[in-house]
Amino acid sequence: IIFFLIPFFSIAEQIETEISADIITIERGEILRAEGNVLVQYGNNKISAKALKFYQKTKEIKFTEIQDFQDGNAISLSAEEAVISSDLSEGIIKAANLLIDKSIKIQSDEVVLKENQISIVSGISRVTSCDECEGKEPNWYLSASSAKRDSENSNIVYKDVTVRVKGFPIAYIP
Repeated sequence: IIFFLIPFFSIAEQIETEISADIITIERGEILRAEGNVLVQYGNNKISAKALKFYQKTKEIKFTEIQDFQDGNAISLSAEEAVISSDLSEGIIKAANLLIDKSIKIQSDEVVLKENQISIVSGISRVTSCDECEGKEPNWYLSASSAKRDSENSNIVYKDVTVRVKGFPIAYIP
């Protein structure tokens, strides 16, 4: 009987969204506001930000100045702002800087999260794996209008790609 109950209890365990900050206030309309050293955790996902507003009715969190968003796998990002579901699985992130597998750096206008994964990235100004490009122009990079994840084929499809070396365009791929 014990062996049958263990899987039941592990499935029944609920994961909750935890929010901590220097200042937390509740506003009218079931809105929670957090400011200063904001940390949100849901399972393996962690977000640290300057501030957030949690809207109880819509179950959405609006973040301001995300310093670090870690998905518990290989992706880390920072961004100006985001609106994300309370379980951190879906949403839109604006002005994002992504770091994938600690080597691929992506700067974009918008990132769409869907089902706990990055689904679409648009307005990509830079994709590079250059190590020596902190604070200066990388030796090489790609720019693209968008990228979409093709989970079925385990691919990422980029559109309107420009390859640049030392900032100069050397190739264009539609």
